Amino acid sequence: MGDSRPFYFYDAPCSLGEGLRVGLSFGYRFNRYLALEIGGMYVAFYTTEASGSVDKTLYRIDSSRQNGNETLQHYPLGRAMDCRSVSGQMGQLSLQLVASPGFSRWDPYVKAGIGLAMANVQGVQRLSIYQNDPGLSVYETEPVYEEQYELPRQMVFRVGFVGAIGLNCHLSSRISLFAEWQFSVYNLHTLSWNQALQEAASGNVAAAEALNAPAQRFVYRDRMGFGSHGINLGLKIKF
Repeated sequence: MGDSRPFYFYDAPCSLGEGLRVGLSFGYRFNRYLALEIGGMYVAFYTTEASGSVDKTLYRIDSSRQNGNETLQHYPLGRAMDCRSVSGQMGQLSLQLVASPGFSRWDPYVKAGIGLAMANVQGVQRLSIYQNDPGLSVYETEPVYEEQYELPRQMVFRVGFVGAIGLNCHLSSRISLFAEWQFSVYNLHTLSWNQALQEAASGNVAAAEALNAPAQRFVYRDRMGFGSHGINLGLKIKF
């Protein structure tokens, strides 16, 4: 069995904080230079269908001896594909201190504080075994055998750092527009795939066993992030 290195979710930029955000914040200004802000936001994270896979090619190795030399020949019999996907819905609460020079029209500012990330996480794993077509250099498009596993849905909480650099445009004494670059950093969340439960199996298990392809799925751990960075645009109303 040929083996390739597994793809882990922390190998590439992949975060539960990725997506379109909608949020609402409330602030109290101590003076024209300093304020305290409490905010909340929600982001719907898309399923990472294309991420997290282990692709193994199944070989038959034949040996032959000619003139005292042994030759090994590899014949591809099939392929085992182990795909893992994660989906979730994430929200964030933050408490930040805001500092600005207090200009009357264009007023830049910086924010920094702590954040609480909350996510509802679901993981799905699919082990598919494909057979090689002897007459072609490609594999069959439909698996001869397939198993599906699901991780129990879980609530995840992480505490981290949030901050922003932005600019206010004061349209009047009560209404302002703002644009800011916001970022957040959280500890990674660990997904243990050995806890996944089998939900379904289909196909010909005997055909899979004939390919010398036992159902050896990925049972190690992935780590998913919550941190993100991006542009926030919005409206501020002063009471």
